[in-house]
Amino acid sequence: MARPEKHIVDFYPKKIKNGKTLFILESKYQIKGYGFFYKLLDFLANTPDHYFQIKSDTDVLYLSGICLIQDEHETLDMIEIMIKTDKLDKELWEKYRVIYCQDFIDSIKDAYHYRNNQIINRLEIINRIIKSFPTQETEFSTQETPDQSEFDEKTPQNEAFLPKNDQKSTKPVKSFPAQETELPAQETQLPAQENPTEPQNHELNPHKIRYNKKKEIYKERKIKILEHWNTKDIRNHTVEPKNGKRTLQNIVDTLTENYTLEDIEKAIDNYATILKSDLYWFNYNWNLAEFLVRGFDNFKDWNIAQRNYIRDKRLLKDRFTQQDVEILTKGGEFQWENFQWDDTFGAYILKKTLSGVR
Repeated sequence: MARPEKHIVDFYPKKIKNGKTLFILESKYQIKGYGFFYKLLDFLANTPDHYFQIKSDTDVLYLSGICLIQDEHETLDMIEIMIKTDKLDKELWEKYRVIYCQDFIDSIKDAYHYRNNQIINRLEIINRIIKSFPTQETEFSTQETPDQSEFDEKTPQNEAFLPKNDQKSTKPVKSFPAQETELPAQETQLPAQENPTEPQNHELNPHKIRYNKKKEIYKERKIKILEHWNTKDIRNHTVEPKNGKRTLQNIVDTLTENYTLEDIEKAIDNYATILKSDLYWFNYNWNLAEFLVRGFDNFKDWNIAQRNYIRDKRLLKDRFTQQDVEILTKGGEFQWENFQWDDTFGAYILKKTLSGVR
């Protein structure tokens, strides 16, 4: 019994010096980008014929799981980066959603040197995909286009169909060119019939449409958060801020996986109130990206933020009598402006409004 043909490899060469693609992935996604790059190559090495076609959302989830990426949006974005840097084949991805790396194929050619089967190439992949599409019969005209050889006055076939008294004469054959004026009209129809089985409207790929829509939603969230931040006059941004190498878009995408837009805006409001009020000791002025990474958890709940940063714990009471306010303002540390009368409680309450700007 013959051994079955092997279409995978057990190992492949790994270069120590990183290229442009890996550098960009690491810069944007840190260790996740590095892991995705080599997990994808491991996956292609262990996939028959070393290519993978994404046909549904399930395939995206499966690839994300293989590469240890939780967000399918990040998976597709890293694939797009590898397309832009020519690490993956652009035509196969845009037309057929196929992940194929020519550099990887070239690096494992030696593994197929002593095998009976040859390593696959991109043309063979295209042929396989086209054959997998359902074929559609194309209706052509039953009238066949006359072959040019029928008009050749020197061919013996033409002479056979001529009258006997004219077979040696070439003059009657010259009547055929009158029909040549009809041929271009028939020839103009042929280009429309080329490759009838080739899939059309690749730009309408549903996966790419869904990905672009999701990308627009994330972009709108980032813009709304940035605009809300600028209304607080903390540090107005005309250029999107960063936290180290992480972009604002990446930070917002990660944060909105667990929190709503309203939660983020509320945390910004709490931070602005505490930062600008004399009642609180906290005075560290972050940019928006730094705040979302370092300060969001501390300011998302007002009660916790107030308790952590208030100057005097005596101010944590829900209501104050007039005597309480007189005691607190006697030393000049606090002012009457920091309190307001509340008819519901029949007492003074602490204002969340500003009493001074640092």
